[in-house]
Amino acid sequence: SLLNSIEGVRPYPRNKSPFPAVEGLFGCPTIVNNVETIANVPHIIRNGAAWHAGLGCKEDPGSRLWCISGHVEKPGVYEIETGYRLQDLIDGPAGGMKGGRQLKAVIPGGSSSKVLLPVQVKRVTMDTRAVPWARRRSSCWTRPSTWSTRCST
Repeated sequence: SLLNSIEGVRPYPRNKSPFPAVEGLFGCPTIVNNVETIANVPHIIRNGAAWHAGLGCKEDPGSRLWCISGHVEKPGVYEIETGYRLQDLIDGPAGGMKGGRQLKAVIPGGSSSKVLLPVQVKRVTMDTRAVPWARRRSSCWTRPSTWSTRCST
């Protein structure tokens, strides 16, 4: 969708074939890098690959930017190591639910995501292992939360 936006057309994701490295922006070979990837390069160079591989969970090492919004005390963007539990993100850096209310549900990213109930939020981890389980797209990391006295519709 980024390439389409730059080309002045509707920002819909492109079909995977051909890949942008073969035919990307304006039909030319294009390399598209993720901002998080580029942001990690200086830290990896300074501290080494072994240091980076030691962050987070073994299957998905490193840290990621996680956006949490909705009815939490401190909505924002947080850099958290992979493997961190979603419930810990809500209770820790995000300061818990506003007014100490009970969590009702979490939408892990976009309207096509599965709504996670509190029992699921307690066990889901913030890494690629959770992607198929939570049925969310790996590029979507928004965490809007809602509390128990709000209507979900």
